[in-house]
Amino acid sequence: MESTSILCYYIIDFLNTIILMKVGCLMGKKAFIYPIQLNITDKPCTIIGGGKVALRKVENLLAAGALITLIAPEPMPELLALAKIGKITFLQRKFEPGDTKGAFLVFAATNNSAVNALVAQEANRNKQLLNVIDEPDLGNFTVPGSWQNGNLIFTVTTGGTPALTKLITRELSTSYGDCFADFAEFLLEVRANIKNIPSTSQEREKLWQEMLTPNIIHLVRTGNIKKAKESITNAINSFRPQS
Repeated sequence: MESTSILCYYIIDFLNTIILMKVGCLMGKKAFIYPIQLNITDKPCTIIGGGKVALRKVENLLAAGALITLIAPEPMPELLALAKIGKITFLQRKFEPGDTKGAFLVFAATNNSAVNALVAQEANRNKQLLNVIDEPDLGNFTVPGSWQNGNLIFTVTTGGTPALTKLITRELSTSYGDCFADFAEFLLEVRANIKNIPSTSQEREKLWQEMLTPNIIHLVRTGNIKKAKESITNAINSFRPQS
């Protein structure tokens, strides 16, 4: 009786998914144009799938401090290894109704479009943040290409051209290397110091505009980071007596 109920659930959900996909085609593709960064430390995230894409998602989510539940019947050995040492919670089976419950982020990352559609159906019904690998329009967010060095993070999206995204991301990593990461870290300390100087928000904004100029960027890019830092420090010292 229980197996019959589950089968009926899948049939109904599958038919509903087909209807939703047809409606989506009529309404046009979603435009993922609102950029956002999330703090997902200790946030529950569920990934359905056990292939290379799922592995990439797991690695990135772990780096961000998420609590991950992975569901897949035949995961890659690397994923099994992560489960064995307690890095992720792993359920070795197919997707079942209710598997997305309680997740802050849901990733449908199987190589089966029908299963991904069922995951999407449930997550959308629960109003969760959802990324669907093979059909992005079934979800409500996508993950852009990114490159990170320290506190310096670049994200790139080109509207659906992965090759161009990778090319631009690689170019950014070359143009903004370790010197910029070091400078970004330095500016965080500067920001904290400026906050302690009695001044208005308008005065602080003007100071930042005067300090961060194309010339400063040129100094950092050409490796003269010490001179760039000295310029910033001198500007702050000149700012103090006026405050």
